[in-house]
Amino acid sequence: MQQWLAFSARLGASLGMARLHDMLLYPGDIDAFRRAGVECLRELESQLTEARFAGRIFLTGDAPTIADIACFPNVALAPDGGVTLGDYPSIRLWSRAIRAVPGFIEMPGIHRLHELKPAPEAVPPLEPLL
Repeated sequence: MQQWLAFSARLGASLGMARLHDMLLYPGDIDAFRRAGVECLRELESQLTEARFAGRIFLTGDAPTIADIACFPNVALAPDGGVTLGDYPSIRLWSRAIRAVPGFIEMPGIHRLHELKPAPEAVPPLEPLL
């Protein structure tokens, strides 16, 4: 359990910082934030895939724990920081499982259609204002 809480801090320092940079113009090395975020997502995908092979969907067992709650927000909001979740099927299934937990309340920014948002590189450039 403790390892996942520490991992959630890494998610905040990578995906969370990329989101702050892109949405609020927070200063920092966006490429480094995104690289670290992708590394975290690859680790998470690997662990969740192993869990799926063992018949589990959540990080530490058959039911969600504080580990899932700690990791979920920065992962779910990764596209806001320019990191797509399209390459991570186990993460997407885990995200859906968390959203399906009875009593789950959607917070601002995390809605069921969030995953359908186009990847940042697919968004056409804005027309200049006259």
